[in-house]
Amino acid sequence: MTETTEPVASTEPDLAWRLLLAGVAIVLILVTFAVQATQQSTIPPLVVFAALLVVGMVLLFIRPRIGAITVGVLSVLMVLVNLPFIASDLPHPESFWSFVPTAIALIAGLAGAVALVAVLRRAPGGPAGIVGVVALVAVVGAVGIAVVQSGGQDDDVKQDGDFGMFAQDIEFKPDQLTSPAGDIGIFIGNDDLVRHNFSIDELDVDEELPSKAYVRIALDDVEAGTYTYYCNIEGHEDMKGTLTVQ
Repeated sequence: MTETTEPVASTEPDLAWRLLLAGVAIVLILVTFAVQATQQSTIPPLVVFAALLVVGMVLLFIRPRIGAITVGVLSVLMVLVNLPFIASDLPHPESFWSFVPTAIALIAGLAGAVALVAVLRRAPGGPAGIVGVVALVAVVGAVGIAVVQSGGQDDDVKQDGDFGMFAQDIEFKPDQLTSPAGDIGIFIGNDDLVRHNFSIDELDVDEELPSKAYVRIALDDVEAGTYTYYCNIEGHEDMKGTLTVQ
């Protein structure tokens, strides 16, 4: 009699999960470039993150299990590290270039997390296609929401006597305003692709500035004093100026 031996199960992740993770890596790399382009600056942590994703993609094909775990872990980190930005940007689909990269990064990160669990559990590759389709549908839905919301917003109208200001190149221009006491109107155009905010703590002002939109802010019965206006969005700490009321 001849003995039969059971086939040894492969320890390598299924090709379907590897392809899904390769797609996730490509999407996240593109997101890092999009974020830096809209912020008009090089962000070293994002550069390092993109480089690590490239390494993970290479490992997917020469050391599949190590590569899959690398890309999966980086996907989870993308979600965890960017939770403050996700919480800030997702409620504002009217700012297309703030909302869409954030939404896509979240969707891709979650897909990568699911793939990581599947790889660690040595799951068959069948569900990978479903995860990919769900992620793609979610991305299309997010883009559609942003297109509708960003295209449907109406600009405010400047009134006589309003101060004119721009949020431009991640700065407030001008960053110094002088006004007599009383009612003050500030008309702000956000010239950047990303959303901003206009805040003055002492006056309880906290106004959203959607990208490529014009917003009028009315300050009533302002007393003499010096007030700091600033953008309270994470990473925009240099956006500030002074309102001097005489």
